[in-house]
Amino acid sequence: MDIETGQPRIGGPAGIGGTWVKPLSLRWVHKIHEELGMPITGSNGIFDHKDIIEFIMAGSSIVQVGSILMVKGIKWLPKMIEGVEAFMDEHGYNSVDEMIGIASKNSVKDYSEQFSKNRVHAAVNDETCKNPTCNICIQVCFYEALSQNPEGKIDVHTDNCIGCELCLDVCPFDSIEMKETAPAQFDQGYFNIPDGIFEKDKFKTSRNNMDTIRRDSPKFNTEPAE
Repeated sequence: MDIETGQPRIGGPAGIGGTWVKPLSLRWVHKIHEELGMPITGSNGIFDHKDIIEFIMAGSSIVQVGSILMVKGIKWLPKMIEGVEAFMDEHGYNSVDEMIGIASKNSVKDYSEQFSKNRVHAAVNDETCKNPTCNICIQVCFYEALSQNPEGKIDVHTDNCIGCELCLDVCPFDSIEMKETAPAQFDQGYFNIPDGIFEKDKFKTSRNNMDTIRRDSPKFNTEPAE
């Protein structure tokens, strides 16, 4: 929007899209696929074949591509299709149907499940990492879990790394992976959630559904539901 005039650009949010909105689009594709089970088209945020596969694995049975073709031209479309086909061959998928929703099935349903998962920590591949030319992972880390050592390599401070995966998401060279923290590594000082911090049922979404709201809310107890 134009902050000088207070007017929205191109009329408003209808039709707004692009690669920046992909996480939001994936979230809603996943939610519709898991909760409604209805066919859905994936769109808004697709740049290349990897994005197409992400939408399919989130639950889309087909995808739509628009903005990137305005930027790259129609010649970009065959490259995207070729990329999907190559990915399927490399990973042994015989059909698109085999990929639909597989990531959604592995997704946690709420924060309770998220916090109950096994802890993970970052590991950096020094062979492919471009530090010191690139240090974006250090810049984005909230927990001071990454730093550059005198040899120009990235050190992971496992006592600080909570496994948020932000460094993994921003690395342009695929040089970071998340490894599951073994029980013995906790004794070596790897990060773990301290006892008494996490309450098992604290973040369950069932605590905040309409049934519990109606049951626990004084307003709903005294006024008829609309």
